[in-house]
Amino acid sequence: MQIGADIFCDTKCIIRELENRYPSPTLFPGGSHGIVWGISFWTDGPLFTTVLSVIFAKLGKNVLRFSKR
Repeated sequence: MQIGADIFCDTKCIIRELENRYPSPTLFPGGSHGIVWGISFWTDGPLFTTVLSVIFAKLGKNVLRFSKR
C-alpha cells in the first residue's frame, strides 16, 4: 500500500497505518486485535508463500532468470 511517499509492504504495517489514519470504523471491532493479527500472520506467511508458488508455477518460463557467469 502506498500513501504519498510512504510504502507499506507488510500486512501488519498496513493494518496499523490504516487504523491510525482512519480509526472509524475500526479494523478491530469489539476489541478483536488478536483475530486481526492472527489473520495477518497467515496472510504474510503461508498464504503469501502458496500464492507465490502458484504464480511462479504458471509463469515459470516467462520469469527473467539470472545466470552466474
